[in-house]
Amino acid sequence: MSDRISIDRLNLAKLESARTLAERLISICLARHERIVTAESCTAGLLGQTLSGCVGASIAFDGGFLTYTKQAKTKMLGVSADLLTTHTAVHRLVAHAMADGALLRGPGTISLSVTGVTGDTPDEDGNPIGRVIMACATAHSTHSLHCEFGHLVSPALNQMAVAVTLALALQKLGDESVATIF
Repeated sequence: MSDRISIDRLNLAKLESARTLAERLISICLARHERIVTAESCTAGLLGQTLSGCVGASIAFDGGFLTYTKQAKTKMLGVSADLLTTHTAVHRLVAHAMADGALLRGPGTISLSVTGVTGDTPDEDGNPIGRVIMACATAHSTHSLHCEFGHLVSPALNQMAVAVTLALALQKLGDESVATIF
């Protein structure tokens, strides 16, 4: 599954805080004996930090990969250099490869990846500020979401990217409470 949405298609009024979503995800993972691993680029560890602050994280969160550069994505997660050259680092196929690579290389049973542009300038490949792509992978499938959040300040973009990534994971795990967001 892959969807592409702009900020005006997200029901932000229904989007809970990243912390609340992380707590719910950790709770579901604890109940199902699932373990989370992350692969982050633009959020630079904020997703992992948000998850690690939840009760039960020491059981349900294994850790993550911080792959801010293309070289790190290739070396740490096995993302093909050709894929990065052909599609840039901000592409759904890269988000899928990051999530799949984290799942393969980490001890988790579910992985979350996020790649995009959340700084104050477009990236070297011309991807605009606010373009963020996240993916959620299990042994059975990988789902992604392409978001065009627009030109917001970096802290707001990073918080939104983390919250939507967590909502995507909850959706993949069948949590109906996030259905009204997308």
